[in-house]
Amino acid sequence: MFLDSLSMKQLLSLGTIIDMTWERYKAHYPSLLSVSGWLLILAIIETISLLFYPTATTLALELPLTGWEQFGVTLYAFSSLALAPILGLWIFVSLTRLIHMQGGLRRPQTSKAIKEGLIYFLPGLLISVLMILVLIVGGLLGFAPSLFFWLLAYLFKSSILMIVANILIVLGVFAALFINFRWSLHYIMAPYALLMDDMHGKKAMKESRRLVDGRFWSVFLRVAVPKIFFIVIGLIIMWILITLSSLVINVLAGTNIDLFLRLKTIMSLIISVIVAILINPMVVLADVILYKNLKETT
Repeated sequence: MFLDSLSMKQLLSLGTIIDMTWERYKAHYPSLLSVSGWLLILAIIETISLLFYPTATTLALELPLTGWEQFGVTLYAFSSLALAPILGLWIFVSLTRLIHMQGGLRRPQTSKAIKEGLIYFLPGLLISVLMILVLIVGGLLGFAPSLFFWLLAYLFKSSILMIVANILIVLGVFAALFINFRWSLHYIMAPYALLMDDMHGKKAMKESRRLVDGRFWSVFLRVAVPKIFFIVIGLIIMWILITLSSLVINVLAGTNIDLFLRLKTIMSLIISVIVAILINPMVVLADVILYKNLKETT
C-alpha cells in the first residue's frame, strides 16, 4: 500500500512529501474528515458559551455579571483550557491510528481508529508529558549558570557576582531556546513511534532521537515546511471566509456594536474550527510519511 511502498534510501524531498500528503488526503478524505470532524464538538460548546458571554459594553464598563453571563464565561474557560487539549489529543491519536491502518487495509476502519484513539489516549498523554518535561529540563539547563551565580551573589553579598548573574540570565534565555529547539525536534517523532510501532514511554523517545540524529536540519525542514505550507493555505481560506462573513454580519447587526462583535466572534470561531478540521489530517499525514521515510533510511 501507499505508506508501505516507501522504499527510498534517502529522505524524501519537500515537494514529494507535500505531493504524497495531498494524494493520500484526496484518496481518503471522507474517513479522515470523519475523525477530524469531531472537533465540531468544541465549536458547538464554545458557540453556546459565547451566546451567554458578557457583551463588550459590560466588560468595558466592568458591570456585574448575571448568572447566565457567568455561565458563559465558565463554559468558555472549560472549553478552552480543558476540553480543547483533551479533544485535540484524542483526535490526533485517532487520526494517526487511522492513517496507520490505511497503510495496510484496503478499507479504512474509521470506527476502529476512533476506539483505538481511546486506548492509546493515556500512552499518548504520557508521551506529551515526557516531551514537556524534557523542555522544562532544557530551560533549567539554560538558566542553571545564572541561578548558580545568583545564589553565590546572595550568599556572599557580592555586587560583582550579581552583575555576572544578570548577564548570564540574558545569555540563559538564548541557551534555553537553543536547547529546547534541538530537543523538541529530537523527540518530535516520539508520538508516531508509539502510535505506529507501539513503542511506549522512554522507548518511543529514544526511537525518535535515533531517527533524527545525524540529520537534524534535514528533518527540521521536512517537519516544518509542509506544516507551514498547509497552515498558510488554511489561513488564507480562513481570512477569505471571515472577511466575507464580516460583510454579512455588518449588514445584519447594523449599528449595534455588541451584536456585531458577538456574531463576528462566533462566526470566526466556527470558520477557524472548520478550517482546522480540513487541515489537521494533512499535517498528520505529512508527519507520518516522514516518520516512515526516516525509519527506512536509518
